[in-house]
Amino acid sequence: RAIETTPADDRTAALARLAQISRAHDVLLTGFDMVRGPYVPLSFPVHPKPRVSVVIPAHNKFGVTYYCLSALLFAGARATFEVIVVDDGSSDETLRIEDIVSGITVVRHESALGFVDACNDGVARASGDFIVLLNNDTEPTVGWLDEMLATFDNFDDVGIVGAKLVYPDGRLQEAGGIVWNTGDPANYGRGGNAADPKFNYVRQADYLSGACIMLPAALWTKLGGLSEIYRPAYFEDTDLCFKVKAEGLKVVYNPFCLVYHFEGVSSGTDVNSGMKRFQEINRPTFKARWTELYKDNGEVGVDVDLNKDRGVARRALMVDLQFPRGDNDAGSYAAIQEIRLLQSLGFKV
Repeated sequence: RAIETTPADDRTAALARLAQISRAHDVLLTGFDMVRGPYVPLSFPVHPKPRVSVVIPAHNKFGVTYYCLSALLFAGARATFEVIVVDDGSSDETLRIEDIVSGITVVRHESALGFVDACNDGVARASGDFIVLLNNDTEPTVGWLDEMLATFDNFDDVGIVGAKLVYPDGRLQEAGGIVWNTGDPANYGRGGNAADPKFNYVRQADYLSGACIMLPAALWTKLGGLSEIYRPAYFEDTDLCFKVKAEGLKVVYNPFCLVYHFEGVSSGTDVNSGMKRFQEINRPTFKARWTELYKDNGEVGVDVDLNKDRGVARRALMVDLQFPRGDNDAGSYAAIQEIRLLQSLGFKV
């Protein structure tokens, strides 16, 4: 039996939602490095059949996770989504996250197993049609989730989508990734101007960093999730993108999904110690597994801007009286469809 609601009920729900957004906003104003307890309770709306499942692995550093959840709540989305936090063997206040944040699913590991197992176990509890892997040391911005979904609606044969990752000081961290003919990956645009036009159009990439990626749940299942040979972490995201490519699907970077990434908070930055050392340990495994897919790529550091557009067959220049706006006039709508047609034929417009 359907539950009937009154205007008063709707108003109460709306006010409660606004109160939550206000709380989340206050947390963001505090700043990423300044979040301390006592923590104000947060509450996510619960949907019986969410379109997207957002999986967030976390190991200690509860203030970091709390900040990320506040950003998620503040950013909102038109699409319905659920949040799954995987407590990967934490010993801090992450142990009582359910007392502070309601409306989320929590998966627990008794000991720290690493990013690969945390993501795989989190996705096992997901019910959405799409899966998002999101680092806990991130701040997604308004529109991020809907923009990722729109990529699948606007382009054919998309297998996985990644965000534009930006440092908290505004510098670019990654606009999609390049894998060279040696099998070594590189963040395209690292340290550059995040507003530069060359970083701000949707395009295919060799790989996407797992700090924020989306793919259909059915494809995740078909691919077997993150490969366990990369336990506990590193190169599992690059490997996932290559598995997508091996299926004949596209790995797509979408700059309109903007996510701030406080890189190194989760695993550090020293490749000789801690979890980060597995970046070098797992490198030979990735190279041996995917040689056939990267051996004809460009040489390391040569013609970077050409290599990042490796998915482009030809280029086309369109000249119009004004920038096409589909909501402005019929001519603009027609121009946009012509651009999309050219893109589907492999042109960079």
